[in-house]
Formats: sequence, C-alpha cells, structure tokens
Amino acid sequence: MGPMKVLNTMINNILFRVVRETKSLAYEVSFEMSLPLHYESGMAFLRVTPSSPDKLDQCYQASFDVLRGLKEHCTPREFKKAVAPLIKSTEASIHTNDSKSLLSLILILIWRHPFTQMASGSHR
Repeated sequence: MGPMKVLNTMINNILFRVVRETKSLAYEVSFEMSLPLHYESGMAFLRVTPSSPDKLDQCYQASFDVLRGLKEHCTPREFKKAVAPLIKSTEASIHTNDSKSLLSLILILIWRHPFTQMASGSHR
C-alpha cells in the first residue's frame, strides 16, 4: 500500500457518500488514479452506475463536482477513514510473513503520524 492507494480510497469514500448516499444518484461509483513510474502523466478512471438511466448526466455532474472540490473534502477525518481498513489489512498480512506487507506498514506509519496528530487536535 502506498500514498496512491490511500488517495484512491479517500476519493472513493467521498464519491460514495456524496453521489450514492446523499444524492441517491448511483448504485455504484468508483474512481481510480494511477501515476506510472515511466510516464510524465497518469490516468484516472471514473465509473458510475446510475440508479436510473435518466440520472446518468446528473450522476456524472455530481461526481465531477466532488472531484473538483476534493480539497474541501480531504480532511484528516477522511484520511483516517481511508487508512484504518488499509492498516488492518496490512497488519493481517504481516502475520503471513509477507515482506511487501512490512514495507507497506512502514509507509503507513510514515503517512499516519502527521494526520493522526492533526485529527486529535494536538498539532495546529
């Protein structure tokens, strides 16, 4: 797991909450972004399954509105929501002696520290 996995998870959580739960426009909404090592730019994929065919345009518009306003949505609380299941998954796979998992845990700990302090209010 790395920073892109955390970011993708955060974006998916936000899209699900806004487009599906709050606006009831989609059965499914997902986003994936990747930044290949050997290219100057990456790729992003947005997939939606509108709750009805006549809501397709609204569904895409709401999704793009969320993506344009990500700065407002990406809070320490959203970060913790995205990281928590990833940490549990990584901790579980460590018990299988997977060396990649150990590296992932190290990355998690590096990323976790500043946001944990911000979310608890001890870092301003």
